Amino acid sequence: MRCVCLLTLALVCPLRGQDSTPADKPAPAASAPRDAKQDAKKLFAQATLQKNHDLYVDAIRSLEECLRLDGDASPPYKLLAGLYRVVGRMDDAVAAATRVTEKNPGDFDGWERLAELLGETGKAKEAVGALAKAVACANAAEDPEHWLNTLHRLAIWADKQQDFATLDSASRKSLEVLGKYRDTFRRNGFLGEADFVAEKSDAWERVGRACLKQRRFDDALAAYREAASPYSGAQDPIGKAREQRLHLHLAELHDARGEPKDALQHLAEYLKLRPHSIEPYRLFVSAAQKNMSPSEAIARLVSFARADMKNAALQMLLAEQYSENNSFGEALTIYDALLTEQPKVEFARGMVKLCVRFSRMDRVLARLDEQLKLAEDGSKSEEGRDQANHQARAIFTAIKDNPAAMRAILPLALEEMQNQARQKHNFNYKTFAKLGNLAAQSQDLESAENFLREAVARARFSGMRDTISEPLINVQLARRKYQEVITLCDAGLKTTDLNQFMYIVYKAFPEAVLFGLKPALETIDQAIAQAHSEDARIYARIIKIDILLWHGEISEATSEAQGLFKDFHQPKHVRRARFALAHCYVAARDFAKAEQQLRILLEYDANDAQANNELGFQLAVQSRNLEEAERLARRAIELDRAERQRGGGDEDEDEVSVGENAAFLDSLGWVLFRRGKLVEARDTLERAVALPDGKDEPAIWDHLGDVRFRLGDTAKAREAWARSVKLYEEDRRTRKDGRYDELRRKLMLNQ
Repeated sequence: MRCVCLLTLALVCPLRGQDSTPADKPAPAASAPRDAKQDAKKLFAQATLQKNHDLYVDAIRSLEECLRLDGDASPPYKLLAGLYRVVGRMDDAVAAATRVTEKNPGDFDGWERLAELLGETGKAKEAVGALAKAVACANAAEDPEHWLNTLHRLAIWADKQQDFATLDSASRKSLEVLGKYRDTFRRNGFLGEADFVAEKSDAWERVGRACLKQRRFDDALAAYREAASPYSGAQDPIGKAREQRLHLHLAELHDARGEPKDALQHLAEYLKLRPHSIEPYRLFVSAAQKNMSPSEAIARLVSFARADMKNAALQMLLAEQYSENNSFGEALTIYDALLTEQPKVEFARGMVKLCVRFSRMDRVLARLDEQLKLAEDGSKSEEGRDQANHQARAIFTAIKDNPAAMRAILPLALEEMQNQARQKHNFNYKTFAKLGNLAAQSQDLESAENFLREAVARARFSGMRDTISEPLINVQLARRKYQEVITLCDAGLKTTDLNQFMYIVYKAFPEAVLFGLKPALETIDQAIAQAHSEDARIYARIIKIDILLWHGEISEATSEAQGLFKDFHQPKHVRRARFALAHCYVAARDFAKAEQQLRILLEYDANDAQANNELGFQLAVQSRNLEEAERLARRAIELDRAERQRGGGDEDEDEVSVGENAAFLDSLGWVLFRRGKLVEARDTLERAVALPDGKDEPAIWDHLGDVRFRLGDTAKAREAWARSVKLYEEDRRTRKDGRYDELRRKLMLNQ
């Protein structure tokens, strides 16, 4: 069980009305009915005070009660939208901001806030529409500077969405605002004369781009000439560069008209400036491919690249063109030089992509190993070792981000392991450790275990072995190889003094599965006693709760979970304690109390993926609030995917990852089943059982069988149920509770 924790904010003072009647006094005579609007105003004032004290959850409660009393007021919705955003309740934030615009459709600020929220929730097209309504409001003119900046932002958003009509109108409106408020901007220092001219020129360029994309070529040409006209005959470098941009725009115009020869003539003039942007060079490649031979096009590009060796993007473009023309060696030479100069991931990605295309991943594997060896070579300078380490990280990240590269490199690495006996090569232990990580990420747990075992065997010191043993243990746990985990932990305990806790805590649950409750509790209590930090201690305490639950000691497990709140007070620890307690309540079938804990977690962090998933699943189990359950389950998957993507960008990430979360997919699949969306439920559950952490989960196979049965596919339903029964019988980590007996009955009834 993955457990996490959360800060519980407490009020410094009540900040609530003191109108309750003491229990030992008689109730007063009935008074006149409360003025609901007056009470709503008090609640709004209270919410403002709570917000200023950073008591966001309490402020939200006050505002929600305020709106229950007076739903016509606009300010509470505006404040509530911002607070929902702070706590991560983005759907609610959008809904509140929408109500603001409905109540006051001429409010510039309201539309702008809605646009920002829509953009943050991935609704880019709707965001453009909302921002367009903002700049059209009459009160936008109250702040001309902000109006102009917002128009500029609208133009950028519209361009990204390829909404060229809005790009055109926003840019022309910018020109109107610039013309109308020129003196104002000059007086208040917002735009000096040079900045004003540049801003106007930029607006005309955006108009030209919008017209070009709509194939209004004459209008585009006129706009581009307007953009260049203020700089005609300029002698300063900036002015000359702006005037030369007309050549770029004319090249774009000729290219759009299908006139590559004319486009190349204008590009030849513009590229004399050696622009930093890669887009003009890409335009050159596109036009050259239509007007000259591949060798001539490459030769011209080589001349540009040699004249600007510091332009890394241009060097990469040249390497790409060499690759397209089947010149592997020339392309690899460029990537080698770039990586040696600056070990950036983008350069490593180019090299890996090249080697995948030409089936030369052996070059990548050799380079990775070479850099890892250099990083540990004591004869090299500290700077040299650091450079090699950065390069190895970049290569590793590039491989990890490229599924085709991972598929290609793993067989090569397995072959290398076999070559070790023949002493053909001698790879560094870190190379095998990183290959183990890659194998786990590509869901090849058997290869991952083999690589990590080889890394442990090659590590020279106990500290190195301990570092690799932990991901090896996690892979073995994922493969349900409990005896191997215990053996590895026992061996580690004999050779290390610094990592005793790690080996003790990891062997406790496998002992619970294989040898019973008593020895497992003795081991986990030893781990708790040896815990070197609060993080380690709560981790061990939660493992103890898992062990108790596995053996059906629900009451003792619940008491242990409740005790966590007395002993741990950091936000992250409280969050883990709530999950542990919720799991105990679920085991006791007390779903109301479990739901209470999960809703507390979501109240303080609506972006908690695990809490979203668990609450969504529990609602589905009870067939309650299924619309909310589906929203929660989908949100959990979305958050989990985003977290994995963020983790994938870490160049020094060595944790074992095994792909998507099968449990999250199972939750969504079961919610969809309960809602009658059977085909989507089946597809989702089939994705779940295809994952390493799902293929041996009997509960997921059971769910898949139920869905297939409801779809009328009895034969495949029986296959799934039979698989689930087999896993219950073979997998000692899973208790054969009532679900196992129910499965047997389903199979008997549908023979």
